Amino acid sequence: MKRNRAIVDISTVMIATPFEDTEQKFGGTWKTIGMARKVSRPLAIVFRSGNARLEAWTAQRVRP
Repeated sequence: MKRNRAIVDISTVMIATPFEDTEQKFGGTWKTIGMARKVSRPLAIVFRSGNARLEAWTAQRVRP
């Protein structure tokens, strides 16, 4: 969990590619997605089907 928290903390945008198409209660990728959601990090979830969902995106410029 420390590693996942560090990933979220240093990221300005998150791109997640979970194995499952539905949210799982347990699992590293889904836990990291949850952490990103909690801090309103811009998040793109790309599913195995190729579909994607964008969350917490705003018109603000993302810092480099």
